[in-house]
Formats: sequence, structure tokens, C-alpha cells
Amino acid sequence: MRHLMVLVSTLLLGCQNIKEEMSDCPTLSLPKVSYSIHIYPIVNKTCAIPQCHTDNFEYGNFNRFEEIKKKADSGKLVFMLETHQMSHGFTDGPFYLTICEIETIMKWVQEGANNN
Repeated sequence: MRHLMVLVSTLLLGCQNIKEEMSDCPTLSLPKVSYSIHIYPIVNKTCAIPQCHTDNFEYGNFNRFEEIKKKADSGKLVFMLETHQMSHGFTDGPFYLTICEIETIMKWVQEGANNN
């Protein structure tokens, strides 16, 4: 019973954090998402880190705009974000993207994944 209460509390807090985070996501209200201002910092912090999307990584070097653009245009980037299939925990970087970061990237892709 105690474990069930902890689980329910965790789920409720998680939902509350999601709601708060979405309301605190300023990029969603912008007319355009900028690759250089909004996307690159997310990618640089969470994706293009040692042992992940850098030189010679089989799933693309996200330090290069052309490679992340290719994933965006093919639908693979959105698929990976929607299904949360990115590997977690084998790098020194953050273990996950926040909901705001995911929604920001998705908006950028929907806008054409421009190098702006």
C-alpha cells in the first residue's frame, strides 16, 4: 500500500510539473523558433555531447546543421522525440529533454527546420 501511495504521488507531481513547464515555455508563443537562438543551445546541451551525436556517431553529428536538418526533414527527429526513443544515461549530459525543449524542437520542425 505504501508503494502504491508513493507511485500515485510521483505521478501526480509529474503531471503538475508538466503543466507548470508548458506554461513556462516562452518559445511556444513566439511567431518563429530560431535554430541559432533556440534549437542549437538545446542540441549542444543534450544531444551533441561526448558519446552521442558528434563526429562518427552512427545516427548523425548534430554539431552540423545539415545532419539535424536531414533528420528533421525525414521525420526521424520528430519520431524519436514523440516516442522518447533517445538513449538515456550513457553520456555525461542531461538524461532527457524537458517537455519545453521537445515542444520547441517540434515547433521548429513544423516551421520547416530552417537555419535561422
